[in-house]
Amino acid sequence: MSKIIFNEHQIRQIEANRFVASVSDRSIQYTAEYKIFAVKENLAGKGPVQIFKENGFDLEVIGVEKARSSIKR
Repeated sequence: MSKIIFNEHQIRQIEANRFVASVSDRSIQYTAEYKIFAVKENLAGKGPVQIFKENGFDLEVIGVEKARSSIKR
């Protein structure tokens, strides 16, 4: 479980991304489209931080570790 707890403003900001299916105060559910895309990009040599930044995610909000663990899973 993530140590980051999102506030209401951060939840709304994360929800605005088209690749997000849902958000709770501790977790983000990504769309199937994004999951497949992110894994393909990673296999092609891009790192998790680059993939998330290029697709509109604010790593100051979600955290670098969440990006890394999402791709790893």
